Amino acid sequence: MVYKCFYDDDVTVIRTKGKVSLNRLRRKIQAEYKSDLAIKFKDDDGDTMPITRLPHLKAAVKEANGKPVRLYLSDAARNATLGLASSKLTPSNF
Repeated sequence: MVYKCFYDDDVTVIRTKGKVSLNRLRRKIQAEYKSDLAIKFKDDDGDTMPITRLPHLKAAVKEANGKPVRLYLSDAARNATLGLASSKLTPSNF
C-alpha cells in the first residue's frame, strides 16, 4: 500500500506490504517523523476524518480506489491542547 503523507510543508511517501495495518502504518510514520502524529484523510465529500481504528484506515484505502492514500498528519498533543482535534486539515494549512 502506498500512502502520501502531508505534514507541515513536507510530503512523504510511505509504503507498507501485506494486509492493511494501522499499527504498521503508525510505526512507519513515527519512524519517519520521530513523533506521535494524528492521522486523518479526506473522504469523497471533502470531510476530514480521523484515522484512529482499522476500519477508518480501510475506509481511506477503499476511497483511494487503487491510488496512493492521501494522509494529513498533525501533532496529536498540540491539536488536543489547542482544541483542534476536529479541525479540517489541508496541505495548505499545515
